[in-house]
Amino acid sequence: MSYKTERAMASNNELRELLEKVPDPDPDFVLGVMLTFVDDKQGQEKMIAFLKKNPDATSDEVSIHEAELFFSR
Repeated sequence: MSYKTERAMASNNELRELLEKVPDPDPDFVLGVMLTFVDDKQGQEKMIAFLKKNPDATSDEVSIHEAELFFSR
């Protein structure tokens, strides 16, 4: 595992755990989201809030929200 991957996966345990609960994600789904927000604490908190508010969100819905957060920076 590369340093960047390790750093991303360790950047926010709560976010990682919530992402791991999303049903039927792509194998790289969790890592992709974690990499998107690795240096963005505010983005991490917004994604956590979304996941808590939408516990049944699909990986597609999470990915759409991820893109909205990313492009609204």
